[in-house]
Amino acid sequence: MSAMARSGGVLSTFFSRRNVKRGPWNRWRRGFILGYAILIPLALHNYIDWLSAGMAAGLIALMLTPVFEENVYASPRYGIAAIAFFLLFLLVPVKTILYGGMACTVLFFRESFYGRTEQTVPFLILLLSPISEYAMNLFSFPVRLQLTALAGKMIGSMGVSVRVAGNMLTDKRHEFSVDPACMGLHMLQLSLLTGIILMNFYQSGQHRRLGAGTILILLILITGLNVLANLCRIVCLVLWSILPDNPMHGLMGMFCLVLYVFLPMIPLTRWAVRRYGAPVEKVTASPPRPLKGKLKAPRSPRLLAGNILAGSCLLVAVPVSLVHDRRQQGPDKGQVSVPDYTTRSLGGHILQLNNSRSLVYIKPIPDFYYTDHLPSICWQGNGYAFHFVQEERIGSWLLYTGLLQNGTDTLYTAWWYDNGSQHTISQLDWRVDVLRGGRKYSVVNITTANRKDLEHEIRNVLENNPFREVIERNQ
Repeated sequence: MSAMARSGGVLSTFFSRRNVKRGPWNRWRRGFILGYAILIPLALHNYIDWLSAGMAAGLIALMLTPVFEENVYASPRYGIAAIAFFLLFLLVPVKTILYGGMACTVLFFRESFYGRTEQTVPFLILLLSPISEYAMNLFSFPVRLQLTALAGKMIGSMGVSVRVAGNMLTDKRHEFSVDPACMGLHMLQLSLLTGIILMNFYQSGQHRRLGAGTILILLILITGLNVLANLCRIVCLVLWSILPDNPMHGLMGMFCLVLYVFLPMIPLTRWAVRRYGAPVEKVTASPPRPLKGKLKAPRSPRLLAGNILAGSCLLVAVPVSLVHDRRQQGPDKGQVSVPDYTTRSLGGHILQLNNSRSLVYIKPIPDFYYTDHLPSICWQGNGYAFHFVQEERIGSWLLYTGLLQNGTDTLYTAWWYDNGSQHTISQLDWRVDVLRGGRKYSVVNITTANRKDLEHEIRNVLENNPFREVIERNQ
């Protein structure tokens, strides 16, 4: 048989109203599974932490996802979303969009070949993406400042003298820092995943299906319970002077998490499923026939064609992503000399500058849709902990400032976003400016050994703009 005849036979199968034969259907299914098992880890190996506790909890939640009936129909919703993600990825080649396209492709495959995907699964996929952790770190900063202030007021109302400065609480003997670790950001992700596990468990037990709105409200309530648990934890740690090197420091966090989050979640989730979950009825549509009490998914040629289209888009997107990753890791542009500073390229287009008073990092942000290089991530990777992180006005400039401590070593640091002609500390402001056609921004981070040198360097940089050429070289 000629190749043209074979291709014609395939096309006629796709446009036929008859179900695909069982043999070809199963062969395509096995082919999709093998292809996705190769392509997804290849593209996301440096994006997803496959060995994290969150990933383990996510897999448990996925395995507990209820399956009430096999599809007698399959909506093209995830297939359409997958193709839209891949088209957007060609314009905005960031891993988060590729991750969304891959997730929708897999969900479309599942609904086509196995059965309907429950509403908890998209929330689960979102929570497992690094963008959720980035959002938690980003938006936790103002929450930490508010929690620190509120904890200080609560402790003061109990007759205990305590001073509040940024994210620091200081009593007569000790200092306590409300940093991301103390906020339990990883515990927040674990709590939300545990909430989804409970939803899946009670949906299966009560044979009811939650809507997306109810699931979202439950996740918001779980987030609120986490904030309450952290507030109680901060107050207890300060009142009882439990320092980070004390084993009770971590145990107190676990105790508050269990008492104020996990215990309320159980009856709350059970009640929500019973009260707002829609009863699941067996589908009796025709022509599919019952199979062991369930209904068999149709082997639709249109579904097969849709999966082939989505899989082909994925097959194109993965090499595009790999090429883009290689370009991002390419050699930096030519060195730019800055008077009075020694410059050094660190790769990834990050530049280190230093003189006798300060150490400066300039980290360009490729576009408005990229995550930024927060100094807290880099410095913590070098063993330093951030303290007294706050918005502070030095002269007429509003900046982020903080203390870096590693044992007995203490450094003073400040940072902001700069495009060579203007600066800001607002995530929204610089992203909107770039989106409107403005110059791309960089994170400028200055660190010194004492406060006086820090203020001197900030005034020199913002008044004389010695880094303008460095910042503008990546425009």
